[in-house]
Parts: sequence; C-alpha cells; structure tokens
Amino acid sequence: NSWVPLSSGLDAERVVPSRYDPSTIYLSGLQCHAVYKSTDGGVTFVASDNGTPSQGGCSGGPGYIVLSGPTGTILPLATPGTLLSTIGRVGVFRSSDAALSWSFSSEGISGFVGNDVAIDPEAPMTIYLASEASGGGIFKSIDGGLTWDSLPVKSRGPGVAVDPFDSDHVLAHGGPTALAESHDGGNTWQDITSRLPCPDG
Repeated sequence: NSWVPLSSGLDAERVVPSRYDPSTIYLSGLQCHAVYKSTDGGVTFVASDNGTPSQGGCSGGPGYIVLSGPTGTILPLATPGTLLSTIGRVGVFRSSDAALSWSFSSEGISGFVGNDVAIDPEAPMTIYLASEASGGGIFKSIDGGLTWDSLPVKSRGPGVAVDPFDSDHVLAHGGPTALAESHDGGNTWQDITSRLPCPDG
C-alpha cells in the first residue's frame, strides 16, 4: 500500500535476503560493483565484492572492470555464510564468509553466460547452472559450486529446475531443445518439447 525510500544511488538489479539473518540483504550489482551488502535491513548498503573483477568500483582501482551488463544472481547455499555470485561473461564466484571475500569458482564451465541456478532441495550441495552462448549448456556441481561438470543435454538457455519432490527429476529449457527432462539427476535427457501446448493460431 505504501513504500518508504531506503538506499539510493545503487547500480543493482536483484535483492537477495539472507536465509539466516533477516537484517542481512545482498544486492546483485550492474556496473560498478558485483555485490552489495546491508546488515541493517536495507537502510544502508556497502560494496562487498572483494576478490571479484569489480572490486575497484566505478572509480577504478586494483582489479577494476566495468561490468558488461547484469551480474546475474546471488545464491545463498545451505551452509550459513556461503554464497555463489554469477558475473555475466566472467564466471561464478564463491564466498564462504558472508560476502566479505570471493574466489573464482568456475572450474569446468566454458563459454559462460549464466542465466539460472537451481538447488537440489534434498541435497543442497548439488547445484545446477543454466548457461548459454558458445560452449554453454547445463552444468552441475555436487560440492556447493566449487567444481562443475557439463551435462549431456542440448538445451542452452535461460532455465533449469529441480523437482522439489524428486531430486532425480530435472527440467531444462532453451536453445535447440525447448524443454528437456532428466529422471537420473542429469545423466541422461529426453526432449519433451512435444508435450508443450501449441500456441493459438
């Protein structure tokens, strides 16, 4: 019904609350910093991207780059203080200290343009990443995002999802295969595009 302005002047696109502390909020940055963090419920934010290519900020400095576009997303993992952050056309970064510092965590990923992530609710160290562009596809990590393996699916695009009632059931969509399905955790896939309803006309 009504809104109160909080922080202003931030180049951010996505709000990600902490799973463990209601006063902690993360923002995915756009151009100046990859990650911002608030510990007072969003009243104030500070850059929290040490270890990422954006740590120099818009004013320049060590490691400074201008991000080419939206950074992607921040994903809180099951272990308190552990997060993944995707930076478009750069890679995946991982923090184990609630965003105080970040390290590159894209081993096994090629042609990276990250679009979507999904966590296996029954095995929270298992994560799926949907990536497009050359060399993209669906990638899987079983160690909380430390390392990744490419899955044998033709889908290359914006989405991946894990069935909340069946960890082996994974869906991916985009690219030459509009919708693909796996019943063994991504080891094998079936094109199920024909199950989608045809658009009118």
